[in-house]
Amino acid sequence: MSKFSTEVVAQVNSTLAAKDIYTQFKSGIMSTAPDFRPYLSSDPQIGINVFPIAQSAPSVNGPDNVQILYLDHLKDLRQKAAVNGLSNFQSHPIQLALINAFVGKWQRHILDCVEKIHLGVCAILNSVLSAHFNQYPELLCRIRMILYEDIERCKTGVLQKLASVPKMETVPFTQNTWQLSSLREQWLQHYVNERAERMVNPWICLIGDVVHDTRTQVMDQASTAPSDPILASNVLAGLQQLGYGDLTLADLRRLKVSDDYKEELELAADVRGYFDIASGRVIDFVPIIINHHYLSEFLDNLNFTLVKADIHHITPQ
Repeated sequence: MSKFSTEVVAQVNSTLAAKDIYTQFKSGIMSTAPDFRPYLSSDPQIGINVFPIAQSAPSVNGPDNVQILYLDHLKDLRQKAAVNGLSNFQSHPIQLALINAFVGKWQRHILDCVEKIHLGVCAILNSVLSAHFNQYPELLCRIRMILYEDIERCKTGVLQKLASVPKMETVPFTQNTWQLSSLREQWLQHYVNERAERMVNPWICLIGDVVHDTRTQVMDQASTAPSDPILASNVLAGLQQLGYGDLTLADLRRLKVSDDYKEELELAADVRGYFDIASGRVIDFVPIIINHHYLSEFLDNLNFTLVKADIHHITPQ
């Protein structure tokens, strides 16, 4: 029996392909990321069927492959929801709805991950059982029944523990506020840049080659103190050549047009940044819980389970 138990452990560790299953799980979780588009659904260059999210505010549930969220939809949702707050994450009700929309899809991926691991372990058990006890049908049947009862117990236990994982993510929380802030700023910059690409930019006509492909960067620099003095000097020099010699950096700030969808862009950045935080936790925690409360619990107690069932006593000599 010790030889059998040792081989089962070795086979699980070498042939289960748990790493591949966990990689698939990670891809599944990442596929639930909210798909924010920083422009309007009515823009002519967008030829995508849009899920009519605005018709079901504040719920945003829909098929994964068509859940596309545009700025005008977010504005409509914001206007229909009252302001609310949460500790550590000042949250508008629509933020909670958007967060729960992707968190609600995680349970399916968690169950799928557990099932793949479970089927893999069962296949290995069958293979090793047949190799060791195929010539003893009654003994084979008894050992299989005992081990399957134990592995089902482990599966039930790990599923109970994993059930709380998505529930804990329905209310946004993190103590890594610096990381959340950094992710939020990165996504906000990304959405602002994407939106700028869709808008008419007068800087190109006025300055031409002076700004070239950095037109979005110039617009952003104009809203705050520039971090690149050379770029700012080049912009002012270009304007001076066009006859605007008295302009200063303060004047550049006033040239930037206010965006009517600023709050919607910030909402998208808030939710997308939090997705990165929450999904990262789940992608790590689920495999850890499976490894400790399913695989390790079953394998570590495998020999003891057989001893307790008094299998050693009836093993053929």
